Amino acid sequence: MAVRKTLAFTVLLAGFTGTAAFAWEHQFERGLDLYTTPDRSVGLSLVCDPNTVYGSSESAVLVQLGTDPMATEDVVFRFEDGIAVQANVVRGHIMKLATEEAVWETLLSGFRQFSTVVIENGDEAVTVDLGEPVVFSCT
Repeated sequence: MAVRKTLAFTVLLAGFTGTAAFAWEHQFERGLDLYTTPDRSVGLSLVCDPNTVYGSSESAVLVQLGTDPMATEDVVFRFEDGIAVQANVVRGHIMKLATEEAVWETLLSGFRQFSTVVIENGDEAVTVDLGEPVVFSCT
């Protein structure tokens, strides 16, 4: 099973390394700020709930490969300054409420400051160009 999962990840990432996104896109939906990279092959999205519209923070990072959410696994986000953030992705989601505060803050800080991020899963890695840094409403 692990070999098949690794093989699937390798096949998906093979065509995506170095894909470019020009900037985060912003939408406001149902009281939440949604920021997405326009690159549809490796999708990164931030769902921000700065005003706790739903009673508690529903903020999350969404990771998608092609049209499929990333499986449940630990991944590393490596930013341009060398900072690496290990986070647990559960069915494509990194939920603020289920993530240590230091991990969440470091992840957001990297997205706010840098124009690229490398997402690593075991021996596989994909670089996502985030474009110009954005001040997100996530807390």
